[in-house]
Parts: sequence; C-alpha cells; structure tokens
Amino acid sequence: MSTAAPLRERIRRSYDRLSPARRRVADYLLENATAPVFLTTDQLASAIGTSSSTVIRCAMALGYAGFPELRRECQARASEWLRPAERLERPGPDGSGIAHQSIQQDVAHLQASLRSMDTEQMDQAVERLDRARRVFVTGARSSYAVSWFLGLTLSQIRPGVVMLSHTETLAEDVADVNGADTLIAVSLPRYTTTTVHLARFFDQRGAQIIVITDSLRAPLARIADVALLVPYESVSFFNSNVAATALANALLATLASRHRDRIRRRLEGWEDVWRYFHTHYTTELQKGGRR
Repeated sequence: MSTAAPLRERIRRSYDRLSPARRRVADYLLENATAPVFLTTDQLASAIGTSSSTVIRCAMALGYAGFPELRRECQARASEWLRPAERLERPGPDGSGIAHQSIQQDVAHLQASLRSMDTEQMDQAVERLDRARRVFVTGARSSYAVSWFLGLTLSQIRPGVVMLSHTETLAEDVADVNGADTLIAVSLPRYTTTTVHLARFFDQRGAQIIVITDSLRAPLARIADVALLVPYESVSFFNSNVAATALANALLATLASRHRDRIRRRLEGWEDVWRYFHTHYTTELQKGGRR
C-alpha cells in the first residue's frame, strides 16, 4: 500500500483484512471523515463504542504509524470531504435505518462536546459578551440558523446586539467598529468567504472575536480571541447544527445567569413590545382576529 494513499483508499484496500472491531472504526471514519480532526482517540472510541487501543490498532492496520499520523492526514484533506455531492455518496443505511443513525450520531456529537468542552474558553466568551459595548453576530448559509438564534436570544439578554445579514448595507453596519466591540461568528464548513472577510475587518479594527467552529485549523480560529469547537458531521450531505446549537444554549444560559434581575426587567419590557405587534399567537387573536 502506498503511504501516500488517502484514508478512504487505505480503508478500501484493507477492509477485508480488518477484524470486526476494526471494521467498526473504519466504517465510522468513512461516515465521519472529519471526526479525527476534532476528537481525541478516547473521544472517537467513545463515539464508536469501542476502546482507544482498537482505534490506534485500526490506524496502524491501515498503514499509519499511529493515530496522530491519521489525524494529520485528515486535517490536511478535510476540505476535500466537504463537497455536499461527495458527502451524499458515502455508504450508509437506507430508509428508517438512516433516521436512527442520524440521531445516534447527533447524540455522540453532544457527548463528545460535553467531554471536550473548554471551560476556560467558555468563560472567556461569556466575559467578552458581557463587557462589550456592542455585540455583532454573524453566520452565513448553513451556519446562519445558529447565528440567528444566538442573536435573537442575546438581544433579549442585553442591549447593543447587532445581527449582521451580509446585505448591501453591511459596510455601513460595521463602519464604526472598534476595540470596545465584540463579534461572535458561527463558521462551520464549508466556510464562507463573506464571514472570513468580515471577521478579518473586525480583527483589523481591534474588536474581540469569538468563533463557533469545528477545528483550530478553521480560518476564523486562527484570528479569534476565543474559539469554541463543535463537531458538525451528519449522515447526509448537510451539516448537523445540533452540537453548535447546544453550545450556543450553554453560552447564553451562562451569560443569562449573571444578571437575572436585569434580564427579568428587560423581558418585561419586551412583553409590551411583543403585545403591541401581536408577536405571539393567542386565543384572543383567534377569536377576534388581528386588530
């Protein structure tokens, strides 16, 4: 076997010779190509339901010197595995089986996120969100849903939250950014050019940058003051935002716990606004129509 062969080719050539336990590791690596980028050997073994030694021996059976060499290759080749059409072609169960596998993988991602959570980075993120003059929130394409939820809830916790939508007014929205501001960006593969350029602008202006991403090798992790890492792989061609949303929940809950009285008063004020605009459905609206 050529030592330059990529992981998938190594698995294809060696699969018939692998033991059942090592085949389980190989199957997981085929379905979760970027898992070695953000999971340790122990975390990967836990997600698969096997031992760390089995993961290491599988890597060696595939021709690697050890798991670190496999990880380095995955990091170098990660961008090749992010094309949606290619991800759709990965082998996996059909019909109802894929539904179970999808949920099982999301559960594994949540467990891995819990075990690997960097509490120091989380505390630093909360501190920056608490002290910033303004907090700008951004995320594009598949990362947009998490960023929108972050911005909406953060605006209920504190004033001065600006949700950036990458529209034609973006330049005006960020024109006076400075070191008193903080940007929180959600940037999961495939990374978008607009989000990277925007973060670089904030960096040039001296603003603090918090990023929710998948790896320390991600473009924004290299310039971020705080990097919060989450897995994102799904059983299909699209990203799973389950772990990213859970991390956002944890971040928001921690921040909200600091100022319960202030937030209660703020939410009471929001109720008047929501009532005026009939934001939430009520039985009164159902009976009398919108007035």
